[in-house]
Amino acid sequence: MLLYSISLIGLLLLSCIVQQFLPSVSSWYDARILILPLIVLCGSVTVSTGIMLILAYLGGFLWDAQQILSVTQGDPIVYQNSPDSLQFGYSVVLYTLMGFLMQGIRPIFREGK
Repeated sequence: MLLYSISLIGLLLLSCIVQQFLPSVSSWYDARILILPLIVLCGSVTVSTGIMLILAYLGGFLWDAQQILSVTQGDPIVYQNSPDSLQFGYSVVLYTLMGFLMQGIRPIFREGK
């Protein structure tokens, strides 16, 4: 189980890198495929609660680190107020909540249904 957990964390880091290089799908109106949340959610169903919390923390931290908006990046016309409402760390809480939801599905997953 330890090797599986380490490989999940490595896959999480790899998905963070790969997601930056995937182009948007023009036939889906320039939608993007989000690999990082997919790895966190699928991994949360297969591991115990402790490992799920580690996955949620790492996934939320990496997501926030990629998507953070600083004051200098925002267009002053669009962001009339400073983007202080987008606090660093909210994704960790959201990924944890989604992980606990997936932990509720875990008994069904273990039965093979």
